[in-house]
Amino acid sequence: MLRGFIGAAAMLMIAAFTCAGQTPNEPELVSPFGVKFYSQPDEKNQIVEAEKKFSNSAEKDGFERAFADVAAGDVRLSRSGKVPAVGLEAARGVLLGDGNVRWSPAGHGASRSGDLGYAYGVRERIRASATPDTSVFLDVWRREKGKWKLVLAVDNPVAR
Repeated sequence: MLRGFIGAAAMLMIAAFTCAGQTPNEPELVSPFGVKFYSQPDEKNQIVEAEKKFSNSAEKDGFERAFADVAAGDVRLSRSGKVPAVGLEAARGVLLGDGNVRWSPAGHGASRSGDLGYAYGVRERIRASATPDTSVFLDVWRREKGKWKLVLAVDNPVAR
């Protein structure tokens, strides 16, 4: 399941971030499929920082509140087995009762233009009375007026 998710995520990232041409001194990345793309280190670091702030807030204040703080108005939230939520209010409705969540990205990147970025990894929902729920995620970020905003969140549970 995780391999399938990572493969799908890789294909999405390749489609979204593949850039033609090579500029000197740009970091060259090669996907598992041999496709080359280029990523800006500063933007990649900013994506990691945005994810860390998001995770810290979700662990402290709850996922719904943290999500609302970082999401764009036109955000899409997709969870396995559910119709995708389109827009912030619809996404907040799906997130009710999620509680506290923690994670750190396993991988991340940014577009050559510096206006899109992504992160993926494993999230753990912290429950006081039960075993934590684990899911794999893909977050896509867009720069809006100098700030990174979450525009796509894909979250699929890991089978036990």
